[in-house]
Amino acid sequence: MGKTYPYGKGDGTAAGVSPEWLEKHLHAKGLIVIDCQPNVHEYIQNHIPGALYVHENLFRIHEGAIPTRWLPADAAEIFFSDPGIEISS
Repeated sequence: MGKTYPYGKGDGTAAGVSPEWLEKHLHAKGLIVIDCQPNVHEYIQNHIPGALYVHENLFRIHEGAIPTRWLPADAAEIFFSDPGIEISS
């Protein structure tokens, strides 16, 4: 799979893939790319073809005053069921 890019602590592991991996697998059946750049205007101007836009903070829950923890898998499953994305844990 190549190098992955893990992110902060939470209830599960969040990881991205390298640009090389994505380029190789972009048209794979069943692959859903979620674009989490913080600025929707940048997404509108330039994004990976077919990517869904979701602001990164929708994946976080508050721990005190700061949204630092990743959304639990069961909550993410509800969130993503609308566009038809299945979460496997």
